[in-house]
Amino acid sequence: MEEIHFLVDEISEKLNSDMRSVLQQMKDPQSKKRVGFICKFTRELVRASAPVKQKSVPLQQVQNETRELKSLVQDVRNQVNTQRFLKIYPRHVQQPYYHPQMQPVPQPRAPLPQQPPMQPAPQQVLAQPVQQPSPPPAPQPPQEESAPTKETIQIDFSKEPPQTQEPALSTQSGEVSLIKESDSKQTVVSASIKNNTYTLVEPLLTDEDKKLLTEVKKEVEGNPKILKDKMKTYKQLQKSAKKLKIALDEDNDTTLMKLRYYLVRNILNLAQIEPLLHDEHITKIICEGVNKPLTIIRNGQELHTNVRLNHHEIINNLLLQIAKKTYQPLSIDEPILDASYKNFHVQGTLGSDIVPAKFIISKE
Repeated sequence: MEEIHFLVDEISEKLNSDMRSVLQQMKDPQSKKRVGFICKFTRELVRASAPVKQKSVPLQQVQNETRELKSLVQDVRNQVNTQRFLKIYPRHVQQPYYHPQMQPVPQPRAPLPQQPPMQPAPQQVLAQPVQQPSPPPAPQPPQEESAPTKETIQIDFSKEPPQTQEPALSTQSGEVSLIKESDSKQTVVSASIKNNTYTLVEPLLTDEDKKLLTEVKKEVEGNPKILKDKMKTYKQLQKSAKKLKIALDEDNDTTLMKLRYYLVRNILNLAQIEPLLHDEHITKIICEGVNKPLTIIRNGQELHTNVRLNHHEIINNLLLQIAKKTYQPLSIDEPILDASYKNFHVQGTLGSDIVPAKFIISKE
């Protein structure tokens, strides 16, 4: 009987010891982590030992994807390196961006209207020496000389319909009136054409005139629309002249008109090339670089002008002004301009120490 009680006590003590050990392990947080780590390690070991089923890809699909990737890379490369510059520097077109020859190729002169070319008579008329062939009809004068040219853009930006004026000379030699004052109809800017040279004639400026223009430009930069009103511009000129102690003949409208022309030209319009845009017979204006004479195409003939842009900043400011008027992005990062301004198409490149500044303006 005592042996039985001793065996029961020994088993009970062992169970209690096992229970205490289990309870102690349940209270120990590290034991849970060890159990979790062993489970995770076991799962990964089973997964790694299992055979991997690889998905087979058809060879034709791989070749198609490779071909599409190569085509995409080539298209991006062509777009970055070539496409943006083909508009201005085309290499495989018949008409280059600018004319490489400074001197035009001599062309045969057209016969004068007073001496029309003789037309060959039919053989029947030649067989009858007695009968004289009828004289050829008198040639009609060119339409450019007979039809009156449109009024050039008036300097006061008036919206009134243009009045009838004397037609500007459209021949390849002579004088051309480009810009006139709206009230007095006095010519402000003209041009002379002689020996394949197009000479722009603008009013001369004295040192005092240049000083006065610089002062007025500072005054009207904040409100450039004041230049559209002739009387307000004249008052501003007189006010700045008194401030600089410059004697300004207020009764002489020629001086005020001359000064106002340069203010409007340089602030509201396109500076030195603005008068060229007023010649209806000019279809193209070409600037080949800094300090080179501008070349124009007038009535199909190439002419050199006396207009020179002696710094790339002048060309850059001109292109930036056109970009601003046409709402086109233009910067050092995007130096290419391709825009339509009025009835002209403008293409140009901003210049820097490495890239030359150029532009070409074509009549649409």
